[in-house]
Amino acid sequence: MRHSIKPLLIGLIALFLLAQLSFISEPVEGASGSISVAPGETKYVSFGTAGENTLLLWDLTIDTWSTVFTYWLEDPDGIHLSVGADTWGKIVDKSGTWKLGFHIDSSGWWNAYIDYTILNIVPNIE
Repeated sequence: MRHSIKPLLIGLIALFLLAQLSFISEPVEGASGSISVAPGETKYVSFGTAGENTLLLWDLTIDTWSTVFTYWLEDPDGIHLSVGADTWGKIVDKSGTWKLGFHIDSSGWWNAYIDYTILNIVPNIE
């Protein structure tokens, strides 16, 4: 009988800890991968559909020698918003599909190679 209480106690503790984890905000959508952008190309990576008050986060590693490489955050209306660092976040003020855009002017000599991780997080506010 003494041995049957220990597994029950362990199970109850695990259930309690699992219930606590459910209060942590989880990514709704996201993606990770790599892309290459050649001179004259524009490419996008999407966060997926975001609702209002969603937090968008991204992490980029960019490898290029091109001085005419640009990237931006694009809102659902197609408006380009500048990003100030390789890792950034934004609380979304409008619903829709948000994207990161990458471009190299056709006068550029070198491709850009981008490793990315993007997250679309809905905060769990209590």
